[in-house]
Amino acid sequence: MRFQLIKNAEVLNSKSLTPADYCIMGMGMDFEEPGNADHINEKIKEYFEENYQMGSKIQYTNAAYNIGEFYSTSTRYNDLNGQIALVEYYIEQRKTDKENPDPEYNEDKYREDLGAEKVPKGFPKAKIPGKLCGKAPINIDEARNELKEVEETIKSLESEDLGDRFLGIVFIIVERPTDASRVLNQ
Repeated sequence: MRFQLIKNAEVLNSKSLTPADYCIMGMGMDFEEPGNADHINEKIKEYFEENYQMGSKIQYTNAAYNIGEFYSTSTRYNDLNGQIALVEYYIEQRKTDKENPDPEYNEDKYREDLGAEKVPKGFPKAKIPGKLCGKAPINIDEARNELKEVEETIKSLESEDLGDRFLGIVFIIVERPTDASRVLNQ
């Protein structure tokens, strides 16, 4: 039964066209300017022309970079923006609350509630980093200060030379699946 399933999958795969059929993955690649996409694209086209006479068949190249730090920093940026928005929404809601409206409720009153031994029902909370369970009331001042630091980190990461983060992997998209097969079969 397993053999039949594998055979059917192979037949189905051979009869269907997927994006992977147009892609060649180059590994262990090295370039003089690994952070320059135009340079990488040009060098790959030159190589394909010299070795396969098909440099013009290259449609697109996509170099792979280590973006883990950028990703985690961006995630924190989104989390902090969400926390700040939650606090701002809470403040606006307190002004028109059906049970206990306080038209004068503002950030200063929010800070007073934050410092109280017990915070009011519905007070904004965020997950405590490093703990599986547990939330703590959101300190809007700390969130804003951390957001400024995170924004600076993002600016720094965006201005860094990508060459240091190049993984030596480039995805090369060709014109036709037969072009990819031609390269892979040589």
